[in-house]
Amino acid sequence: ANIILDSEEGENESEESINLDDRDSSEEEGTSTTKQIKKVALRHVMGDVTHPVDASTDDNIIVHCIDDSGVWGRGGLFSAISARSVQPETQYELAGEMKDLTLGDCHLIAIDDIESREGGHDFLALIVAQHRDKRTNKLSGINLMALTNGLQKIYKAAVEQKASVHLPRIGHDTPGFNWYGTERLLQKYLSSKGIPTYIYYFPRKQAQKRKTQPVIDYPSKVSKGNTSSASNETLCSTSSSSSIP
Repeated sequence: ANIILDSEEGENESEESINLDDRDSSEEEGTSTTKQIKKVALRHVMGDVTHPVDASTDDNIIVHCIDDSGVWGRGGLFSAISARSVQPETQYELAGEMKDLTLGDCHLIAIDDIESREGGHDFLALIVAQHRDKRTNKLSGINLMALTNGLQKIYKAAVEQKASVHLPRIGHDTPGFNWYGTERLLQKYLSSKGIPTYIYYFPRKQAQKRKTQPVIDYPSKVSKGNTSSASNETLCSTSSSSSIP
């Protein structure tokens, strides 16, 4: 089962209410509206990000960073996602064929086709944050500007859907990756703007099993094979992904 480790008590606590300029991420119009936004703390969870904790929101958005090759990976989180839904691999590879994988893009995909839950829907947001050289097959590190653009788009989707956001510890196995800088981005673009945001740490023993065979601990509220047509009517359908503008 998923276990919440902490809620970063202190300066990031959720009771503080602040005024922020609520601008579109592009800010191209130069206009803004001011509204009250309640900050919330980043939450840390020990568990499987593909089966989010109950965040008391209508919908959950699971975030995964991918490269621009259009080739779906095997093992690790890729296999865990595929065990949850067939759509991410299908739609990601289709986006690659359509030349629709640019750094900073974010594709939102409904993932309730194999499993669904009562009282809401789960979506996967694929942020194109890495470049793969097709000649050498060399993979770049995570591009923080692309990640920033993706998080801004996820914020807009989360507001529209009244959704919480669930992420693995991005870049944890990338040498020299600036995790703490990434955590500040999550605070700036999500939790400080009132979006419930959960960071997942996958237990090492389970991670070793996942490398060879996905091991999923299904929460009791998730029903395998119980698909819901309502999940196909919101941000995207199970037959196509939605690229967040």
